[in-house]
Amino acid sequence: MYIGRANSIKLGIFGMILLSNLQLAVWAVPYTLSVTNGSQSGSYESGSGLNIWADPGARGAIFDHWTGDVSALDDVNAAHTTLIMPSANVNLTATYKATDSWIPTDVIAYFPATVDGVIFMFHGTGGGAATLIGDAETQFFIKTALTHNYGVIALTSTDRVNKQWDTSSPAASNPDMQNVAAVRNFYISRGQISATDKVFVFGVSNGSNFSSMLAQAAPSLGFTVSATNLNIDPGDGATMAVTHVPTIWTVAQHDSQIMVSQAQNNYSNFINNGGIGQFHINVPTPVYPLRFWRIPYLTDLDSQAIYTSLKVAGYLDVNDYLTIDPLLTTAWEKVIPSTYTSNISDIQSQLNICFTEHTVFSDFTNVVLDFFNQPTTLISNAPTVTSFSPTHAKVGATITLTGTNFTGITSVTFGGVVAPLSSVTFVSSSSIKVPVPVGAVSGVIKVANSVGTATSSSAFVVDAPIITSFSPASAAIGANVTITGTYLLNATSVKFGNNVAVLTSNSDTSIRTTVPVGTTSGPITITTASGTGVSSTAFVVALPPTLASFSPTSGAIGTVVTIIGSHFIGATAVTIAGKAMPFTVNDDTAISATIPPGAGTGTIKVTTPGGSVVSATRFTVTP
Repeated sequence: MYIGRANSIKLGIFGMILLSNLQLAVWAVPYTLSVTNGSQSGSYESGSGLNIWADPGARGAIFDHWTGDVSALDDVNAAHTTLIMPSANVNLTATYKATDSWIPTDVIAYFPATVDGVIFMFHGTGGGAATLIGDAETQFFIKTALTHNYGVIALTSTDRVNKQWDTSSPAASNPDMQNVAAVRNFYISRGQISATDKVFVFGVSNGSNFSSMLAQAAPSLGFTVSATNLNIDPGDGATMAVTHVPTIWTVAQHDSQIMVSQAQNNYSNFINNGGIGQFHINVPTPVYPLRFWRIPYLTDLDSQAIYTSLKVAGYLDVNDYLTIDPLLTTAWEKVIPSTYTSNISDIQSQLNICFTEHTVFSDFTNVVLDFFNQPTTLISNAPTVTSFSPTHAKVGATITLTGTNFTGITSVTFGGVVAPLSSVTFVSSSSIKVPVPVGAVSGVIKVANSVGTATSSSAFVVDAPIITSFSPASAAIGANVTITGTYLLNATSVKFGNNVAVLTSNSDTSIRTTVPVGTTSGPITITTASGTGVSSTAFVVALPPTLASFSPTSGAIGTVVTIIGSHFIGATAVTIAGKAMPFTVNDDTAISATIPPGAGTGTIKVTTPGGSVVSATRFTVTP
């Protein structure tokens, strides 16, 4: 009985183990979850908890609700919900409703109460709608445009990697152009603009290139562009050669990222082909103390603090013009007070504008909006030169030119010699400062821009060096000579006759040098970058004197002795036995000298600038 009971117990346990295994086998059976337009399709055990997501949806569509076996879902109307897997297969489908055809952050729009036209704005490489309108200069343009009853729509390119506009695809397959058309139609459908409102485009850098192409292609998209503003970019050259959409260029004089000359060429070609257009160049301006006040949330005191930090560090010259390109040299950032670290980007934008680097600027806002309102070509913007000061100067001196239409200067010449355009300082459209270029010669000054050339009514005189004197007038080879005059600084050559001398010192009014070997008597010449000056008198080379004889050979105190020899001109001393004798130079070959009181018998010595000579015999002094 005992044994049987024991066996019975063992069998019972074994049976329970078998049952447990069978139950595990039943629970491990997977069920299939199929999700259409969503995630998490696969095989799962009953009771598994899952997170289900609907696909974001195509453009123009947004999630509405789930259909199918929805009883297991926590929320049938949520794009993201949870599901407890039942002991059955489950099929779910996400359904959608039509909605706006772009992501909200792709487009930022502003509309005044009355809309007379709409301006589409396109950012540069690496930007977006938000960064474009976040710039202080762009904000100024937008606010002004709104007061002129223009609606403003800023878009972001569909390229989210390089953040550039598509300038290679034709309009029919160009996602950016198609997006512009869709956005326009959307705001028309909302009644915020009408189909008859004029369309304008405003591009920055790469956005300008896109703008020029969009303006030309717009009719195929169902609208026309009334006018285009190309900022800091030439626009697409091929497009500008054929388009007739009125276009206004606003470029920066010292832009290191685009060729201003290419923009000028595109403008010239456009005008020559009958286009209506204008060309404006932003010229360098001083960084005045309140320049940074225009940055949002900075006060006038903040602006002055930033200005002072730049001034003290030497990044501004005496006239407050930048001494460096703030885009290419960013060392200036280190001197800005740490209080304004978060404002560095905006500060750089303002500095770039003052230097005229590759940055959007609002200087021509009203000119652009006036052009949009009534596109006209400026045909009388050739420069004129009314005066210049000073009227004469040496090479390197700064000349101030006064006139008109100095915007867009392409060259300045002095007597036909070109001044580097990088050296020209643009004070305003009526005033520029230009250093006299190396090699300049006296003659008229000419100023040219893309429209024409202006010529001064009088000649500018280049101040060549002037020699007023030199000392001594006569000296031996190797002797020191001081030359005085004007405009002598930075002399490149000093010659005695044809022999080049070595300078020991040089200022604007004085030069010290030595008489070079081989020099013969003749004029001295000095050459600088401004020209050559010649002395009015000859420098006399003092040759070593010779002493052939003297007569009489003896005599009492007071006796006049005639000394015969050569190269006596300029003699400085005559002695007998070392005692000075009064003397007169009769000519280059004869000197008359008197035996002085206290003199004793001895040789006679003659000293000239060329050296000294001693007689071979002695003069005898008698009682």
